[in-house]
Amino acid sequence: MDRDDVWPSFRPHIVWRVGFLVLGAFLLLVGALAVLVAIAGEEELLPSLIVGGLAGGITWWCWRAWVVALLTDPDGVTVRNFFGSHRLGWSDIERFEMPADAAWGIYLVRRSGSAIMVTAITKPPIASWFKRRTRADQAVEYLNSLLEFKQPAIRGRGVVYVVFDDGDRLYGGYWAPAGERGQPVEWSPRTPAIDEAVRWGRERAPVVLILPAADDVRAYWAGAEPPVGPYADLPVWQGEGIP
Repeated sequence: MDRDDVWPSFRPHIVWRVGFLVLGAFLLLVGALAVLVAIAGEEELLPSLIVGGLAGGITWWCWRAWVVALLTDPDGVTVRNFFGSHRLGWSDIERFEMPADAAWGIYLVRRSGSAIMVTAITKPPIASWFKRRTRADQAVEYLNSLLEFKQPAIRGRGVVYVVFDDGDRLYGGYWAPAGERGQPVEWSPRTPAIDEAVRWGRERAPVVLILPAADDVRAYWAGAEPPVGPYADLPVWQGEGIP
């Protein structure tokens, strides 16, 4: 995941969207031709207007299928469904939920207890039947990670990795509130000073690990407190330079 993807947008598969767009364009053409033929006096007007109206309505529905999306940004989310849109702040959201049957979408559960279906993220029924993980499951997990990140109580949880880039000689970090296997939700500014990167990490998580390189399996402890538990045997960063 790139740094620019911290606030991603979720849309139905492009093949599905293009299919609806082509269908809508075709029906719009059929409806327009029916009305033009009626105006020219070659057919009765009322049936042609009915055909044109139906074609226009289905075209509108296809266009709505094209714009269906879930958009995220630092202030909240925008849900665009077939028959309406919703704008909610992060503080209004309790969780994102994958229902047993997500063929029509997932649920955004509000703190008030009501739920909004998000049709931009769906899971094929066959995947639900065989309990297979799909991109929809990953999307729900990532959205809940973003939600946790936006809650003030999330500070003081998870792990921060500080990585040295030997190419440009800069340090960068990323924070995963859910732990080592969780999705990163925030990246630090890149800096030539390792102490700045470590300070950024300590402000967010109790576990701060320095990786001398992105592909390096070694890790050095840089948390504010001494390492314990599974990190007890890690070498401790001494406060200067690359370990």
